[in-house]
Amino acid sequence: MRVGRASFTAILWVLLFSSALSGCQQEPERPEKSLLKVKVVTVVSSAQSRDWVLNGTLSARKIIPLGLRVAGQVKQVSVDLGSRVDAGQTLLQLDQRDFVLSVKSSQAAIKVTAAQISQTQSDLQRVEALQQRKLASEQAKQQLETQLKALQAQQNANHQNLQQAQNQLDYTQLVAVNAGVIGSRMVEEGQVVNAGQALFQLIVDGQRDVALSVPEARIGDLPDSALATINGQSYPVKLRTRLLQADLPSRTWTVYYQLADSALINRMPLNQSVRVQFTQALSNQVQLPLSALYEAADYPSVWLLENGKAKRLAVEILRLSSESVWLRADFPANAKVIALGVHLLSEGQPLEEMP
Repeated sequence: MRVGRASFTAILWVLLFSSALSGCQQEPERPEKSLLKVKVVTVVSSAQSRDWVLNGTLSARKIIPLGLRVAGQVKQVSVDLGSRVDAGQTLLQLDQRDFVLSVKSSQAAIKVTAAQISQTQSDLQRVEALQQRKLASEQAKQQLETQLKALQAQQNANHQNLQQAQNQLDYTQLVAVNAGVIGSRMVEEGQVVNAGQALFQLIVDGQRDVALSVPEARIGDLPDSALATINGQSYPVKLRTRLLQADLPSRTWTVYYQLADSALINRMPLNQSVRVQFTQALSNQVQLPLSALYEAADYPSVWLLENGKAKRLAVEILRLSSESVWLRADFPANAKVIALGVHLLSEGQPLEEMP
């Protein structure tokens, strides 16, 4: 049977269309790329604190040994151990008789030399008058001028000796240089003492400290402030100074916390026990599995899962164990820290949390 040309063309088009349609229907679907699944640990970050206590002693920052600037025999002691004294108050008096004699001797020497100077000046005036009449030699005049200069120099020395004698007389009284309490007395009436010998110890008012022996584990992170308890009463204290060298047998460092000045504290006996309570902030410190720590060459960090993506967060390592790491970082609230496979991650990488 013969097929017309038009019919043949139509059949050809139908076959081509069917073939194309069949090809479209048979093309396989492309599978979606799967996301890396990660295990996370949720961190609940909250401000915490830890209290700890050390026992110390009350100490005075300034204890001055007091002594005389001259030697002599003690005539009177006006204060005793524990006496409260004011600045300038007399504490002790030496026998002044020898010192008074020295002052009088210097005064007498000044009077004698003054008379000699006056006589020499008169003689010089007389010789000058005679010289104008050619009755005295130039040599006689020069001798008197030399003698007058020597006497004047002697008089200057006499005045210096008098000042020194008067000073030594004043030094026979020992006075308090500051207000405070006599912490120690090492002298009795009738005792012969030397210049510079320590006779009293003066505990100067104010500037009270709490002395603490701090163990090695605590010395690195001492708080700047604390609360001291003395006889049941609490007082704020502030860190003043610490000794740089440890006590080798005990491996402790001596640290001083300063108390605010007050009349009540000044009256407290030294070396009494003080309980010092420290409150140490532990803000943003967490414990995580050791596998969560990512230690690259630039800085230690952890990876967070935020909005389905990896985000790196710098951390400060506090300590490590075989299974855990304790660290400090600025964690957001309810942060999700990736606990496994951190070496496979990159910044901004899409991730999926394991159920």
